Amino acid sequence: MHSKILILTSGLLTACLVLWACASSKPDLDPEFKPIQLHWKADSGEAENHPSKDMCVIQITAQLMQEKAVLQSKTEDLEYDVRYDLNGKNLVFEGIEGNKAHESAPEYHWTATCGEGEKIVVKFHNGQ
Repeated sequence: MHSKILILTSGLLTACLVLWACASSKPDLDPEFKPIQLHWKADSGEAENHPSKDMCVIQITAQLMQEKAVLQSKTEDLEYDVRYDLNGKNLVFEGIEGNKAHESAPEYHWTATCGEGEKIVVKFHNGQ
């Protein structure tokens, strides 16, 4: 009888330890990842229907997520309102972080131009 109680007790103790270890561990977050939200708004129907728009949106999003200013931001979750329009054959994008309190942060305001065959460069305007 004592051996059954001892086995049952040790089994329960082991199960409790395993559950405690799983519950107390934190997920590993990639230090090279910063969550951002982008709210896109076309200033014209031509920009909204531009054949390169989807490709530009994807590439600009990827570029932003790799930018040093974004990765090193002290803001927990960056949320940008992004307006875009045509400038000649290119789409021009302007992103402004939604919280005015972050206005002086380097990542607050950015612009980017996207056109066929051009490399997209995101330019930060240091809160200007």
